[in-house]
Amino acid sequence: MNFYKVLSLLLFFSYNICFSQVEIQWEKKIGKKDFFYSANSIIQTYDSCFVITGCKEKAIFDSELLVIKLDNKGNVIWESEFKNQNYDKGCNSGESIVQMADSSFVISGYTGKFGIKKIWVLRIDRNGKMIWEWTYGDYGLNDGNVLKTTLSNELVLAGRCSAGETNLLLAKFDITGKIIWGNYYKKDTTEWVGDIITTEHGNIYAIGNYSVKNTNKVFMKEFRSDGKAVNEFFFNSCKFNLWIKSLLLSDNNLLILGSEKNQKDDLKLLKVDLSGNLIWEKTIGTKQNDYPSGIIEITKNKYILTGWTGNKGKGGFDGWLVGIDYSGNKEWDMNLGGKKNDVILSLTRTLDNGFVIAGFTKSESAGNGDAWIVKIK
Repeated sequence: MNFYKVLSLLLFFSYNICFSQVEIQWEKKIGKKDFFYSANSIIQTYDSCFVITGCKEKAIFDSELLVIKLDNKGNVIWESEFKNQNYDKGCNSGESIVQMADSSFVISGYTGKFGIKKIWVLRIDRNGKMIWEWTYGDYGLNDGNVLKTTLSNELVLAGRCSAGETNLLLAKFDITGKIIWGNYYKKDTTEWVGDIITTEHGNIYAIGNYSVKNTNKVFMKEFRSDGKAVNEFFFNSCKFNLWIKSLLLSDNNLLILGSEKNQKDDLKLLKVDLSGNLIWEKTIGTKQNDYPSGIIEITKNKYILTGWTGNKGKGGFDGWLVGIDYSGNKEWDMNLGGKKNDVILSLTRTLDNGFVIAGFTKSESAGNGDAWIVKIK
């Protein structure tokens, strides 16, 4: 082997080793005896702090929507819990959170009781105090699982409405909570939206799971800024279950991450363009069941996937980090967790070019499970 080949190999392995050496800066568990806490979504705020939303559960069908702000070292600044006035003894949970230009926060999730779940959207101020709230859904199971902001400081909500079939709900509203438009896209099928992308041109892409006659497919639907459906695309070779996330790339292509069940559950990654053409697909998995929860670009053409895995754990599930290259090839992976279930539910990139993960842990928790936040550089 000549000198240049040896040098190229050394540089290749050196680069990948450096990339795979992620450093845990701090870890925070938040919980209380006899309660289950979960951090379902995390964002970094304009003042370089962090805010999570999720739930604080005392018993089945007795939970509060939870919002906690932490400083950049993981110390709790404030904690707020909310119950919808109509379901004081019901299920209340936050699924997605965004920060607005005035530093307030808007949260989407659900509220309800056994057999009934309503979409629940609320806005709180920078100190965690309620400003307004509204609910949607009269019967069946409904929730607002994805919330994104637009360049015009408006919000787009994607949810699901279930009354027999599960159908896609898409709505745009302003910072006062006023609905600009809302569309219920009813079909004789089951559709579950996992993520939405808003573009600089105002178009909206909803990515999710489409099911008919026990066959699952991935869909991508394009909408104009006024909510009118423009295009829809289906990827027949990919039978995703749930937990769909997506990432819009600088080349205007899209990475779609989901869970596909064959003999077991694996991570499935698609690269598609916005015209609905499949560029490539990859399966990433271990010997046990694996589930995804997030995807970010950490350096140019290098990406991190998060989720949880039953592989190589000390017991139960572990949080799972996976590094991939531009072509979707796995370069490294890393387990996080203890002797019980540890699950990553949310991932966001941070201003220092690191990232932060959130979820829940039952390993050495204060109660039935703690909200779990880990800052990584």
